[in-house]
Order: sequence, then C-alpha cells, then structure tokens
Amino acid sequence: MPDATYRLTLVLLECLQGQEFDGDEPYLKLNGEVIWAWEHMGRKMHDNLNAKSWTNAFDFRTAHFRTLEGWEPSPVYKAGQFEFTSLSGEVHIELWESDEGELLRGDDDFLGELVVTVDNARMGEQIAVFDQNNALYQLTYRISPE
Repeated sequence: MPDATYRLTLVLLECLQGQEFDGDEPYLKLNGEVIWAWEHMGRKMHDNLNAKSWTNAFDFRTAHFRTLEGWEPSPVYKAGQFEFTSLSGEVHIELWESDEGELLRGDDDFLGELVVTVDNARMGEQIAVFDQNNALYQLTYRISPE
C-alpha cells in the first residue's frame, strides 16, 4: 500500500540570532533542491533590524519580507509558491548560510534540518528551530494530509 500523501506549507522564516556580523545569506533546500534564497529579496538576514539592507523575517504565505519600513513584497517570489502538495515519505528541509564569494570562509554553513512525514500532520502551525553553527532561526510551517 503506498504512503499517504500530504501537503507542506511554509509560513514564516525568522532570524532570531544571525551567524555573521554583517548579515546572513540563508537559503532553504527541499530534498536537496534550493527553493528559497536571500538574494531574491536583495537583503541579508539579521536578528537586529537596524539597517535598510537587512531583514529579519520572510513570510512565505504572502512572499513579503520585514524591513525598517514594514513588510515589502519580494521582487521574485509569489504568494502560494511555498505550498508543496502530493508529498509522500520523508521530506527534508535544510537551512544553509552561504559563504559564496567570501574570502577564506570555506564551505556554506549548515544551520539545521527538519524531516517531515505524513505522521507529523497536526492541526495548526508547527515550529522548527535551526540552531547550528552559532545561528538561531525559526521556521513556522504546516503539514496536512491530502
């Protein structure tokens, strides 16, 4: 009998403690494929929202990011783009911090992973914490059976 299918909806990514002093360059992977990256907002993520070039949150439902002036729309991402349907088995969501183009920084930094299955389907939103490599991010998401 095949696995039951489910829907994964990303809700909100928040930077609670940035890894880099000058702002993080995070990106999310779903089963190894990049699905969201900071450069499409044109702003780095930082827990201290005190520079115009930073954001501390991305709302996946509306495709807006938080700024000093309030919530602004992404120039690339669209509302509804982060709802993944007909999933089965394990789905791996990884958060990384890019070190591309940074002299002497080495490989990208792994900030954490969330593994979901249909067994994780619950009412309402859930929160995953990514807290590796001196960073702290929070991902709010929802899993529902189809």
